[in-house]
Amino acid sequence: MKSSVYLTPEFDSWFRKQARGAAVKRGWFIDPDDLVQDTLLRLHTYIESGKYEDRGETPEDSQKKFRAFAMTSLQNLAKNSLIKTAAHNAQTCSIDAMAGEDDRSFDLPAGDPYQERKEELKAELVESYLPRLKPRRRRVIELWLANHKTKDIADILREEGEPDITNAAVSSLAFNALKQLKKMHEAESE
Repeated sequence: MKSSVYLTPEFDSWFRKQARGAAVKRGWFIDPDDLVQDTLLRLHTYIESGKYEDRGETPEDSQKKFRAFAMTSLQNLAKNSLIKTAAHNAQTCSIDAMAGEDDRSFDLPAGDPYQERKEELKAELVESYLPRLKPRRRRVIELWLANHKTKDIADILREEGEPDITNAAVSSLAFNALKQLKKMHEAESE
């Protein structure tokens, strides 16, 4: 079977959105575009070699099963990449150093070295949907993304002219905004 039957422009668009969403949701530090390219190349090779068997009873069923197969492939490639990166970044030292008999020391990096990339991916995803939120919800999410706590957000909103806002109201606005963002993302991902 030809890969052009499965790897259509519509599939490509859908798949890229899914990959970005998966990268943010799962906290992958891998560049989603690189991951998509690697996965599409593998899918193309797999289809062209005749290893992919279409098990759908209808065209819609075939497309649904292929999309599930593609997402599984994406997740497996991401997992393999994370394992390779972790193995590559693993620190080694002599047993003597661990026992204190050697003056060489080793220090593991503090914090998550990939936190910055995770934040970039999260911001990229949210920024594409943020402008569509109602102003109050948008403002709460903006403050939340700036790492403000609920109480601090309420204080800031009071200073900005909402004297009656409570911590519970901020929590509710944040919850509803995140729920709305998730629905927007899911609607565009389908």
